[in-house]
Amino acid sequence: MTRMLLRSFEFNIPDEQAEEIWTILRYGTKRSHPKGRFSTNAMGGLFGFSVAKFLHRFGEDIVKVDTVWHPHNLAKQLYKENADRIIIYRDGHLSFYIPSENHVE
Repeated sequence: MTRMLLRSFEFNIPDEQAEEIWTILRYGTKRSHPKGRFSTNAMGGLFGFSVAKFLHRFGEDIVKVDTVWHPHNLAKQLYKENADRIIIYRDGHLSFYIPSENHVE
């Protein structure tokens, strides 16, 4: 039986910051960018490393993460960063988790 686990961490950020992050993800950056060249072209199997590296370079004012190789190690760091919502897909079941300190009724 193949087991699957996917976690998506969501952080509420200002619209302007979200646009900037989206533009970097979509189009990359050139060497002249203050934080250097960036491209989303990464070899297969390096997903966790690539995401951690991106967050470390461009999302440092949103979350503090070290560059790690394995997605599980990245998730451990992101759980400590007080996400506004976490979406978990595990073996065909979807669940949502909203930390109590972020819950607004």
